[in-house]
Amino acid sequence: MSDRLLDLQHAIKAYLDAQPYFSNALAAVPVPIPVVTEDAAAVESMVNRAVAEVQGICVLIRAPGGKIPSADNAAPVYDPAVLHVRIYENPVVNRADGGTMQPACKVGDAIIRILYGKTMEGFSDPLAPKSRAWGTEDDVPFYDLVFETVVPLDDAPPTRDESLLAEDGQVLDSESGNAFTSNP
Repeated sequence: MSDRLLDLQHAIKAYLDAQPYFSNALAAVPVPIPVVTEDAAAVESMVNRAVAEVQGICVLIRAPGGKIPSADNAAPVYDPAVLHVRIYENPVVNRADGGTMQPACKVGDAIIRILYGKTMEGFSDPLAPKSRAWGTEDDVPFYDLVFETVVPLDDAPPTRDESLLAEDGQVLDSESGNAFTSNP
């Protein structure tokens, strides 16, 4: 069984990487805009290098999180699953020769347009942008985007597995057969 939230993160990265805006296929964007995921090895050095030395901008797709709202669902789902996309920019490098010439706010707007209402392959619910904001981290400006969707916890379509219920109605662990308890 895979981690569906990380699957979503990687699907979004692959989708953005394939877009002409990020892959340097548009004349308006003279160099590729790097897209990295938070789970990548050495992500901090990748972001720092892209922002400080190379393009002057980097898109970081952070590890998603979510809320499991109710045990009444047919199967556990993250509803909403929340995905944060952060665009770091060094304007001095990014807006000079050799940079992308695309300000972070413009990159953020492009991401919203590209992902708005998009259902990622392998998922059944569309992405919905919820917010965007500016900030700084270690004197580096960033632009944050927040998207929400619904993500089933498992790969399989949601079905209530009655074999995972004990006679008294407690939910059983599928591997051990023991009832889950609230105490560790």
